[in-house]
This record gives sequence, structure tokens and C-alpha cells, in this order.
Amino acid sequence: MAAVELGNTHRSKRWLPVIAIVAIWILVMVYVRPEPVEPIHCESQAVEQAADVVMLSASWCQYCRRARRYFVSEAINYCEWDIERTERGAALYEQSKHQGIPIIYIGDKELVGFSAAQIEQLLTERGIATAP
Repeated sequence: MAAVELGNTHRSKRWLPVIAIVAIWILVMVYVRPEPVEPIHCESQAVEQAADVVMLSASWCQYCRRARRYFVSEAINYCEWDIERTERGAALYEQSKHQGIPIIYIGDKELVGFSAAQIEQLLTERGIATAP
């Protein structure tokens, strides 16, 4: 009987490093995660036309959040339409014929997904400088 108890104790000690790693990972994810950036909604087609970048997004989209953080950090004049919460966003999404989001419009160009390098290139081509 003592051998059984010793075996169980040894087995539970094997999980301690795994539990410690998971706990550390959770703490890192909670404290290192970047602050959320509130979306800048287009609200009207006039606001949309004044923006250098227009993004079709959804509240749950991680790549939309990355794009939003990038636009704010680079001081890019942008606004976005939520494809699930606004009629205009849903209509633009349907017109685009793309399956993914974000869809980012810079002038007459469309980017599907988020790529800082592509966004920077298109803004440069249009003569719109990003923040240094």
C-alpha cells in the first residue's frame, strides 16, 4: 500500500512543471497583451470619403484589431464599417465578393487581411506619408 501512495505522489509531482508553465503563460497573456484600440466608425459616407483608409471589420476579428492598432500607432486617417452591425458595412462586404476580413480600401485598391508592409506601400503610392 505504501508503494501505491508513493507512486501517486510521484505522478502528481510530474505535473507541477506543466502547471507552473501554464500559470506563467496565463499571467504573461494578461499583463503583456496590448491595450485595445476603440474603432473609429465611419458613421456616414462623408466621413468614409474623407478617410485615407476604410476598413470593413467585425468585432471578433483579431486581424481587424491588429490593423486598428497599426492605424492608430502610425497616425493614419482611417475609419471602419462593421460588416455585421451596419447596413453599409454589410453592403460593401457583399459587393467586394471576398470571403475574409478585414478588407482594407486605400483609394481604389483592396487588401484582404492585414499587412503593414502592403498598407504602407499603398499609402506611399498615393502620396500619404505614415508617421515616422
